[in-house]
Amino acid sequence: MATAEALHTFYERPKRVSRGPRANGHVVVKLTNPDKLLYPESGVTKKDVFDYYARVAKWMVPHVARRPLNLRRCPHGWKRGFFQQHAQGKLPEGLRKIDVVDASGPSNRIVLDDERGLVALAQMNVLEIHGWCAREPALDAPDMLVFDLDPDPSVTWAAVVDAARVIRQRLGDQKLESWVKVTGGKGVHVCVAIERTISWDRARDLTRELSEGLVRDQPEKFVATASKAKRSGKIFIDFFRNGKGATIVLPYSTRARSGAPVAVPVEWDELDGVKPNGFSLASTLARLEKIGDPWADMKPQRVHA
Repeated sequence: MATAEALHTFYERPKRVSRGPRANGHVVVKLTNPDKLLYPESGVTKKDVFDYYARVAKWMVPHVARRPLNLRRCPHGWKRGFFQQHAQGKLPEGLRKIDVVDASGPSNRIVLDDERGLVALAQMNVLEIHGWCAREPALDAPDMLVFDLDPDPSVTWAAVVDAARVIRQRLGDQKLESWVKVTGGKGVHVCVAIERTISWDRARDLTRELSEGLVRDQPEKFVATASKAKRSGKIFIDFFRNGKGATIVLPYSTRARSGAPVAVPVEWDELDGVKPNGFSLASTLARLEKIGDPWADMKPQRVHA
């Protein structure tokens, strides 16, 4: 397996093509149009995104590998893009096509195996990497519960932080430890790593029950229905992420948003001092080099079926 460090690029001018190292005589990575501006307002190029994923790979791949993916590709910059979840044609090394069955029936999905696949996504102009809350070989058994807190624009960050901590406390009352991630957008994900012993239906029921309990107790703050008309001034607790085939933005993914923000796991005691979209490519890497991945010690917990 190629290492993250080995996947850094060098350039052959004036071809505007970057080539990665050779393994057994074969080019591992080929980066075209390295100077293309993917975030024009920030000056972030395709090479910058490629180099970010090459460097973040050792922390990110453990969170992404073997999960069916939904990829936001933005070949013309972050403002214009499309989602791809089905494999089309031959995939680069490090990516595979797998057959799945979800709520819409049988289909195929893309999965990532290693660092090569991660930088291949950068070559494909992928600016967001979303994945299932399950991974091979047990796609019928989720390995994570997720509460996606999506605030109305009028809701303050302090209120979102308080909401995340309320969910943490209620999970703690059930003897479940939780972790938190700022999404690079406007909200947070409160996540629980679980043993793969329950069904998707059970995962959705558990998260729905807790979410609806919060709405009953604090209806002025929370809503747990998808209707946007009911979200004004409130925080939507999106427990629908816990269904088979649903996806969440994965740790250390870039976001297709102004400023090239990153979805970053944080410690609970950091929440007050961060912003949901406050991590850049450079600050994310500097943070990881300094303190490592806060989710590295995340351990699965047993949930009763």
